[in-house]
Amino acid sequence: MKKFNQNLFKVVNMLSDEKYISGTEMGKPLGLSRTAVWKIIKVLINYGIDIISDNKLGYKLNQKLILLDRNAIGQKINYNPIKLDIFESIDSTNEFLKTTYHQDYQNHICLSEHQSGGNARLNRSWDSPFGQNLYLSIKYHFKKDISAISGLSLISGLSIIRTLSHLNTSNKFKIKWPNDIYYEDKKISGILTEVIGESYGGCIAIIGIGLNVNMMKLSNENANNTNSWTSLKQISGVNFDRNEICASLINNIIRDIEKFNIMGLEHFLNEWNEHDYLAGKKITVTSHEKIIEGKYGGIDAQGNLLLKVDGNIITLYSGDTSIASI
Repeated sequence: MKKFNQNLFKVVNMLSDEKYISGTEMGKPLGLSRTAVWKIIKVLINYGIDIISDNKLGYKLNQKLILLDRNAIGQKINYNPIKLDIFESIDSTNEFLKTTYHQDYQNHICLSEHQSGGNARLNRSWDSPFGQNLYLSIKYHFKKDISAISGLSLISGLSIIRTLSHLNTSNKFKIKWPNDIYYEDKKISGILTEVIGESYGGCIAIIGIGLNVNMMKLSNENANNTNSWTSLKQISGVNFDRNEICASLINNIIRDIEKFNIMGLEHFLNEWNEHDYLAGKKITVTSHEKIIEGKYGGIDAQGNLLLKVDGNIITLYSGDTSIASI
């Protein structure tokens, strides 16, 4: 876990003009030597940031980079009280929130520019390059039993869709049960929801979200998955300010959680059906090491998947879905 280095933040801001600037020029307002500036540049290069270096001119970014800004995000969040933590690098935003105990905050939010151990469902890893995407987790306290909040991942998926729909990129985003957002058969976002019961009968939900924003390529170890993912920049060709997307996403998630807390999943079912990626498809579900194939029959009032197999309806509470091969 690495707290944000403010000098690194300021160096990136200086480089964001996309013009050459020398180490001496950057160091003066920060009270840093050229060597200290070079060490920061080296950290950014190690994170995978494409920085062009010229012995006479100095440094410049090959592509624009706007880092996460606590003030820019916090000013646009409509809900209080909220605790907001932003890290330069962390193993996992979800894992961090599991270790915190802040009863004064209904919502505790963790963001990081980089994750070294970001997780998706079924113990899969989530590719987390520095400064390109959103890695966000929200911890919310429910005064309900765990069984009363089934379907929370589905609600979070709708929150992501609502956020993306206001970016003027496309209206083709769909949700694949139980927790993935797709654009034209390619994954753009994933959700990992973990629920922890509490002794007084309530529970804590931690909703982790990975959203591909400005990423244009995967890291080398994941290069074989190049056809299975996309990003907002790949779709639109535009470089996005992640601070604006982040604030909008947080507002949508908290608003939807509060509605869900009062009205339950049933309130959202019509909206879910509008964005259901699997609707009308023959699918394969891997659940508890069993593979079941059938026709997708939608979801029930608790968010469970309904699968039509040989004239019967099977209810699945968890699993990994894919379109069946023809």
